[in-house]
Parts: sequence; structure tokens; C-alpha cells
Amino acid sequence: MLSALFSALLLLALLQPAAAREERRITANGTEFAYVEAGRGDALFLVHGGLQDYRMWEPLLASLPDGPELLRDQGVRLGPARQAFLAGDDARAVPLFVDGVRGAGSFQRMSEAERAMALANAPSHRADQISTRPRAPFACDTARSIRAPVLLTGGAESPAFFRRILDALEGCLESARRATVAGASHNVPGDEPRAFAAAVRDFVGSH
Repeated sequence: MLSALFSALLLLALLQPAAAREERRITANGTEFAYVEAGRGDALFLVHGGLQDYRMWEPLLASLPDGPELLRDQGVRLGPARQAFLAGDDARAVPLFVDGVRGAGSFQRMSEAERAMALANAPSHRADQISTRPRAPFACDTARSIRAPVLLTGGAESPAFFRRILDALEGCLESARRATVAGASHNVPGDEPRAFAAAVRDFVGSH
């Protein structure tokens, strides 16, 4: 998934108010992505997680810089959740997955809108979970080919294996900055939106 997402980060243009934003689609390396645009100027790409879509960024837009154009992509693996997906039981699989990556009880603590978004994205996530075709590896050499500045954000309370992923990416990317947000678990923008927005503003302001 990472390789497909990174390969889809293309420069696009904007500019309607939030109420009029149009969902658009683009194909990159044989994969179709849905996206919406906001802002103007240099592009800032916001990539969501597995059970989310571009709606996760809506509450943050007012806190992010006005300058960059924002492209929000429409865009870990845990045994019990995968088994539930294999059984076709999305209603059970989604809470298991969320709790697995964000901590016990996380799904119930999500807002109604967040839970609805996660469940709406279950079919695509199920397809990924039960696929028999392995993803192409996203190796260090692939990361080094990314020349654009990259902000890596992680929560201080995030599971250790996510921190190890960020460690590896930080060492491979040519131009990366890392921000660890106190009080956040895996979903940094949702857990600590103000701190996340501040990290993005600082990152954008330095480039």
C-alpha cells in the first residue's frame, strides 16, 4: 500500500470552499485514487490510514497553513481482525482492527462520524486483508527515490512496531523530519489534532 500511495502523490490544483469540494479521481501506476483539494500554492499531501478516507482531514483544515495546496488521498495486520474479515464479518472486524492498532476500547471512544467512516471503508480494507497477492515491497531504495520533503508523525503512545516503521523510514528518506506527539497513539491527527496541526505548520514554514 505504501508504494502505491507514495507513487500517487502528484501535484494538482484547487480551490473551492469546503461545501463545494468535488471528489475527483486519478490513476497512478494502475491504481485509482479518489481525492479532494483545498488551498492554493505548493502541494501538501495528507495521506490517511487504512480504515479512513479524506474525510478524516476535514476538522484540521482550518488549523493548517493557508499557503500550501492540500491533496487528501482517499485512500498492522492483526490476526483476530483478519479472521473476522475472512469470515465476512466487517462489524466485528473493524472494532478489532481499530483496537489492535490504537489500544483496547479505541473503537468505542471514536466519535459516531469516525466509526461510520471506518465501517464505510471496511470493504476496501477487507480486500487488502484477505488478498492472496503480496504487496510489492517498499524498500529503502524506494524511499530514497522520494525527493520531496516528508514529515513523519507518530504518537508517543503508539504501538512499538509503528515506531520501528518510522525509524526505518527516517533513515531511508533523503529529506525527512519526524515529529512525535505526546498523548497520541496511532491516529495522531484524531488523538491530538492541535499538536498535529502545529507540527504541520512548523514543517511547512521551514520549506
